[in-house]
Amino acid sequence: MSLLLYSDVNALHKASKAKLMHMNIRYENKNYEGDFSQFRYAEETDVSELPLIPSPGLFRSLHSMTAEVPLPVEQRVPTVGHCAVHLELLEVFFSLRHKIINSRQLDDAFGVKVIGKIVYRKKYNSKARKYIIQAITLRDDTFKARRREILTYYLSIAVECFKVWIEQADEVMFEECSSFSKKPALPCLPPLDVLMCNSPDTISLVTNHEWTFEVSTETNDWTTKVANKEPDLFVYLQRTSTIPNSISRALRKYTNSNVPIGSMLDYLKDFDLSQREKFFLKLLLNIQTEEKTKKLLIDNEQRQASFVDKMHDHLWICRPAAEGTLRRAIDRYHRFLKFFQLYPGKMLVPTLDIDLVWHTHQCSASSYENSMRERTGRYIDHDDRIGKTRVHGGMDETQKLFRLRFGQEYPQRLTEPYDPDTFATAFFPVAKELEAKAAQAEITGNVKIASQLYLRAAALYRIARFPIARSSKTFEAWTLGKAAYMRASPYLDPINTEVTIPHTNADASAGDGNTIRAYLRLPPHASAKEKVPVVLFICGLDAYRTDHTSRTSEHVRRGFACLSTEIPGTGDCPAAKDDPTSPDRLWSSVLDWIETQDIFDKNKVCVRSISTGGYYGMRIAHTHAGRLVAAVSQGGGSHRMFSPEWIDSQNKMEYPYASVYQHR
Repeated sequence: MSLLLYSDVNALHKASKAKLMHMNIRYENKNYEGDFSQFRYAEETDVSELPLIPSPGLFRSLHSMTAEVPLPVEQRVPTVGHCAVHLELLEVFFSLRHKIINSRQLDDAFGVKVIGKIVYRKKYNSKARKYIIQAITLRDDTFKARRREILTYYLSIAVECFKVWIEQADEVMFEECSSFSKKPALPCLPPLDVLMCNSPDTISLVTNHEWTFEVSTETNDWTTKVANKEPDLFVYLQRTSTIPNSISRALRKYTNSNVPIGSMLDYLKDFDLSQREKFFLKLLLNIQTEEKTKKLLIDNEQRQASFVDKMHDHLWICRPAAEGTLRRAIDRYHRFLKFFQLYPGKMLVPTLDIDLVWHTHQCSASSYENSMRERTGRYIDHDDRIGKTRVHGGMDETQKLFRLRFGQEYPQRLTEPYDPDTFATAFFPVAKELEAKAAQAEITGNVKIASQLYLRAAALYRIARFPIARSSKTFEAWTLGKAAYMRASPYLDPINTEVTIPHTNADASAGDGNTIRAYLRLPPHASAKEKVPVVLFICGLDAYRTDHTSRTSEHVRRGFACLSTEIPGTGDCPAAKDDPTSPDRLWSSVLDWIETQDIFDKNKVCVRSISTGGYYGMRIAHTHAGRLVAAVSQGGGSHRMFSPEWIDSQNKMEYPYASVYQHR
């Protein structure tokens, strides 16, 4: 991602944002047919030039996992491309499930209707000045549950369709194998309702804009003429609701458990039915006679639906950093498989990203089995029927093993890693636009608007480099943010000026710099004749001297001068971040400089410290107590705050605590 041009990265971020907005609105409003073209991002003109979501680059690594020339065992796992195709397919399943549950046509097809129970209640009529009996229709609290059962009906029919399709496909492959004319292969990809395995060819059939699955005309013809089934079960079931015939009547009976199974046999005698329609009726009869299979299907659907929901919630397939996420997942999957070899008696539980690769691997059944036997000496079953108690115990055990073996955390809640440069560049265009508007306001003399716009731009640059500058683009964001803030500074009330303080106590051998950069704001009356007290404002871990305008304003408004600077390891602080004594030298130089300024009251110097800077507020209260009248630590920690144990525990949280390591 860091090798992409700035314009490409920016466009990719915008396209991802538009895509996610589009998907959220579709699912929240249950609108699957609407035109969402208005959710394109600004600057979109030529549709042919739009960034594709997901990026085509995700699929570069696609290859057959059952190639004629066997791959080395370490390569016989899914690639980024395979995982990406799997994510696409899962999103298609998610979309299909929502369509099924929210389809009014399927409500009609399966005879699921709102049962409006009417009750009669006495109600006072103010005009007639008497009580009257009024009919009230009660809400049907069972409708949602009955509507969700349509998904079970659909799946049970789909399983029977799969049996029919695969039997026909098996016959074709057997004939090819017998003739020795060519290597046996599926005659075509199956329709969505019978699609049970992943394939590199699947990518060309998924329409990303609506997450639908579209097969070729040849596939449709083979499915209808050879497999003798409908090419799209969802569309077919919707269509039956509008055509009163034996199929529509049978579907309504199919959902009624009180209707005898044999009653459907009468519909097979309908001479107007086509051969394919009669075949469909036989499917319904088969399902009703296989209650055990139906129960297993319902249980399996609930487990698989949970996995599909988790993948949809993360929407890795639509993220700009999808490739990096999948590469890390595959790397962790390699390590996870190593545990099956090293600890055969342990119950190992995957994290969600590892689980995705594991599921993808199982989509190629023969390759998966061969790979497991070569790696571990046995077949590893992915059993998702284990109870929560055992899963929690297994997760704890896997976490311990992962730390011991690889020296890394094994997070249960996966927070998607992001590239700092990619994240930062997403904010640059709007920040630059704000700066341009501010410059125009300056030209017209509207300095109040100019100041506000520059401050807003500086705030965006702060978000771009948040939480700490640690890459080329985040350092650039920090530099641009300071420049924007300084352009707003002359218009602040009172103004802000940048001062350069000599680091007179610096230890160059320890890594200290020569100068301390700080911001100074003075009350209007400050002068050599009317000296003012001074607040040394010590910033925190992620908010620097450009980020505390409102706080410093409160001090200046009360007659204090305010001098803001950063703590070691952050912003422009020159103190050696690896030397535990460098903060003391830093504050000595700052206090020495304060004493040289005629406008400050040397007897009224105090400290206000924020967040992580609060630690230094406590520290300076002890190391420089004789030079201060007060020190306030706001939200600071001490003693164990910077211990390895404390920092490691923070890494389990979602806040990007990599900045703490930078600080330490």
